[in-house]
Amino acid sequence: MATEEEQIEIIIPNDAASEIEESIPQSQNGKLASLKAWLKKSLDETARKYLSSDTHSALYQIYDMFKKQMNDFNTVDAIAATLYIYVLDIPLLDKTYLTCQGVDSARLEPQPIDLSEKQLKRLFEITRYTIGIYGVMGIKPKDLVENVEFKTEEFNLTVFLNHTKTKKEEIVEYNASANTYDPSYLICVKKSMNAILIVLRGTLSLSDCVTDLIASPEQVNVFGIEGLCHSGIFHAGKRRFVALASKMEMLHSLYPDYQIIITGHSLGGGVGIVLSALLLETYPDWDIKCFAFAPAAAFSKEIACCKQMKNMVISLINNNDIVPRLSLGSFEYFKGMIKCVKDIVGIHAKELLVDSVKQVENPTTIALKIIGNKKDELVHAINLITTTHPPFIPSGRVIQMFPGKSVPKPISPDGIELEDLTKPSEDLPQWFEVPNEAFGRILPKMSMYIDHIPHSYESIVNDCIKEIGKFDFNKPQTNGTDLL
Repeated sequence: MATEEEQIEIIIPNDAASEIEESIPQSQNGKLASLKAWLKKSLDETARKYLSSDTHSALYQIYDMFKKQMNDFNTVDAIAATLYIYVLDIPLLDKTYLTCQGVDSARLEPQPIDLSEKQLKRLFEITRYTIGIYGVMGIKPKDLVENVEFKTEEFNLTVFLNHTKTKKEEIVEYNASANTYDPSYLICVKKSMNAILIVLRGTLSLSDCVTDLIASPEQVNVFGIEGLCHSGIFHAGKRRFVALASKMEMLHSLYPDYQIIITGHSLGGGVGIVLSALLLETYPDWDIKCFAFAPAAAFSKEIACCKQMKNMVISLINNNDIVPRLSLGSFEYFKGMIKCVKDIVGIHAKELLVDSVKQVENPTTIALKIIGNKKDELVHAINLITTTHPPFIPSGRVIQMFPGKSVPKPISPDGIELEDLTKPSEDLPQWFEVPNEAFGRILPKMSMYIDHIPHSYESIVNDCIKEIGKFDFNKPQTNGTDLL
């Protein structure tokens, strides 16, 4: 005979069951797991509600990539190792590194660039467009437009028109907003330059940042060449190509003798390179030139260094600018550099960080003392690092621009300090054509962020023109399309 207890059937509604389950004491790990699951679900629901499908999908790609790459990443080790690598003062054109990257001996030495006044004038015009597309955020405060209300919708366009000496009727299309895979851009017909210009803005919005961070490599075929491309930049360039192809056909039919100039800074430079490649593939008879300032690295070596890119793309990089060196492959290389430091000299985080905070000794001096006689061994090991993913590098002909300032030198064990980067030297700005592969790794330098600021590119071109031309920048260029 069944007991009274066995005859009772307890039915609990699902919602109540969940509440009872949640009320049962959990272990600390269990609570953390539940919290993570709840946060993930809440964030996902919020993202689906307020973000576009492109952005929602992109955020998941970014999360997965970062989760894989940061799994073995220690922040303290990275900070300390960065200081060690900095004081090593590894040169951009380290011959051992370049040889390991497959650069032949004929390309190891930098080639000086000697531009005529006419070429520099034209480059300055293009630079002003590249920086002007940022509107108020890209130019120096002293160059702001007077008597224009900041709150007006056309404020940035007005800034652009004034900064570039462009007439409003020369603008064919202007899109000030940006979305994922879709940076802001402008098209204009510049008769004084005999050119149709497509100007792409660099990173300025959260959507632009999302495009930047979709950095996983994607297999592509360009000019019949198999290679890899930064996924976010490739899709942005392809989307812009699809949207603009018919309009460019129309403009080319109206101005068949005009050169098509595509230019951009940072993200805009990377997207511009992809757009240029897709246009040239489709319209091989068009005269297309791409000027990419501080371009986000878009392609792997096979495509970046191909003949078509060398003939079409000029990548201009200011001094120690870090952005053209950033890719998934270069980040893996950087993690390899951290490992080399740990294996050969150790991290010694307390000595480096704590003692320097207490001002016991300069941290660079401490780092050099710890490295001691292992410098050559460490540099050699760093040069031989290999990565799972190949680095993406600037495309076409790469021009390294040095602003004529003193170069930092490491502190020696006897305490000689770094030279002041802000102290002008007697040297004039110098430009060199350098191997694309030199930008396949991240080398910590003091000015690597400030060198990326948009108007710093305009300034360095401006300085070069002052030295050779002494002419009025406000006078429009009326002839010539033969830059480089």
